[in-house]
Amino acid sequence: MIGDSIVQFKGICLVDPGELIVLGHWGEEYIRQVSLWEPDIVRFPVHPKHLNRLGKEKYLEELGKGVDWAKKYGMYSIIDWHIIGNMKETRWQASMYHTTMEQTIDFWVSVAREYANEPAVAFYELYNEPTDYNGELGTLSWEELTSIYGVLLDTIRVYDQAKVALLGGLNWSYDLTGIHEYDPEFENVAYVSHPYPQKSPEPWPENWDNYFGFVTDKYPVFATEFGFCYEHQEGAHIPVISDEHYGDAILNYFNDKNISYSPWVYSWHWYPTLLKDSTYVPSEGQGEYFYRRFTNQH
Repeated sequence: MIGDSIVQFKGICLVDPGELIVLGHWGEEYIRQVSLWEPDIVRFPVHPKHLNRLGKEKYLEELGKGVDWAKKYGMYSIIDWHIIGNMKETRWQASMYHTTMEQTIDFWVSVAREYANEPAVAFYELYNEPTDYNGELGTLSWEELTSIYGVLLDTIRVYDQAKVALLGGLNWSYDLTGIHEYDPEFENVAYVSHPYPQKSPEPWPENWDNYFGFVTDKYPVFATEFGFCYEHQEGAHIPVISDEHYGDAILNYFNDKNISYSPWVYSWHWYPTLLKDSTYVPSEGQGEYFYRRFTNQH
């Protein structure tokens, strides 16, 4: 997914810089610590809540520091507009995701202007988790979602023609089956799935093929979120409850399909966590597991 080449990225999802500012943990040390896990890319989630709180200029200044630190430590960056819900009806899962199409366009114009000539920013993830919520947040079809993507892509390409855009499916960015019926044939894009363990029952590979794996026959795919949490752990909830059996299965699947990936999340308070606490010790379960896998200690 760089130029004409298909590259499998091994990344890690970070905490929103605005959230880390609130916690008093935003700084180069946070980025240095994640680099010790040896990812080649990190994902910066940008929540409207924090963008609004800090103001766009200040927020983008802090985000720019993060991109620069990641570059210093040899990592590419994904900039992720981290919204969950239904853009068509502007109905959102929680208040921290509240936005509008106008704000979303304005955000991406600012980002595209800033990073058009910065190869260290490899991807723009346009819409973290679209969902129709089975009607609870209104309706959003695949055709309507791709129409939204078309508007955002047309806007971004005015300022940045080169960046690869990441496009998530429905059902919290799990389901890409709409491509079977309607392929918008966007250029310079990759598709996104978030295959948490309880999104489908076992046998996982067969179900993953049906929901997103088939897309790799034509387009690159990036699993920008996935991960697991033991049932007894704090923060355990559907759809993330599982164990290392899932970890082995999903990493094997990604490698077989040449799917890039970034587990959620390099945090001790967002779940499922990769960290035990603010001293950057890996968490029980997925933290210890992914640290071993990323640093080839398995």
